[in-house]
This record gives sequence, C-alpha cells and structure tokens, in this order.
Amino acid sequence: MFALDEFSGLLVWSHTLDNTITTTPLFAQGNLYVGTYTGTEFALDALTGATIWSTGGFSLIDASAAVYDGINIYFGDFMAEYVALDATDGHVVWRTGIAGPVGTAPAYANGFLYGTSWFGALYTFDTSNGAIVDQEPLLSSSGSTEFPAISDAGSGSRQ
Repeated sequence: MFALDEFSGLLVWSHTLDNTITTTPLFAQGNLYVGTYTGTEFALDALTGATIWSTGGFSLIDASAAVYDGINIYFGDFMAEYVALDATDGHVVWRTGIAGPVGTAPAYANGFLYGTSWFGALYTFDTSNGAIVDQEPLLSSSGSTEFPAISDAGSGSRQ
C-alpha cells in the first residue's frame, strides 16, 4: 500500500500487507482501514503507514471497503458474512452469516448496515448486535454485486 503527497505526488510511505488489496481504504480516526485477500483487516496510521492493529481469520475481503459509524468498522467477506470490528483495537464485535459471499461495500445510516451478497438478498443489520432486521429479495437469480446507497430523499428535509 502506498501513500503519496497530494501536491507533489512523491511517495510518503509504503507498507507491505499480507496479500492483494482490492478494497478502497477507509479513512477514519487518523487511520486507514483496508482488507486483504488473506482475510485480514488492517488499521494503518495514515501519517506513517505503521500498523495500528490487524485482525485475521476472515475469508477473502474483495471490494468490501469498510464503513464507519464513529465506533466500529463494518465489512463483508467471501465466507458469506458481515463483520463489525472495534475501530480502536480491532476486536470482533459481531459476525453475522448470510446466504452468499460478499463482494461489495456496505452502506451505513442511523444505526443500520445495508449490504448485499452474490446469492442472496439486500440485508439490513442492526449494528448494535449484528441481527438481520430485514431482507429483501433481489430480482437477479445470482444475487448482487451492487453497492447499496442511502438517501434522505423521502425524509421531507429538502430545501
């Protein structure tokens, strides 16, 4: 992984991780959070590239960029699960199994996580405990590699 100076384009730091990265890093709390094909989620210091923590034991993390709620980070993996990790120290808060591998990034809003899988539905998770509170079938027989998006268009708060 590389960090470049935004003005000069010069290399600031580089850090070799345990495998291929296909996720977009998440920036939060002064860290970069990124998952690898080995199934390890890393927190790197954004200024130095030093490893803050790493948590393994997951399946391949492919294109499932983590999202952040101010406390935890959330992502999916190819073991057909969504995961919550404490953003400060990387301990597992919860893991919830679903119907198929995850190859997309979830979306977060108002205490709920929204995510899809290759062979399943659009899932809504309660982020306090990982419980699936809703699932909507997808029209495709092979599930979805679409990234969910959140909108407040129906809230009446337009100006």
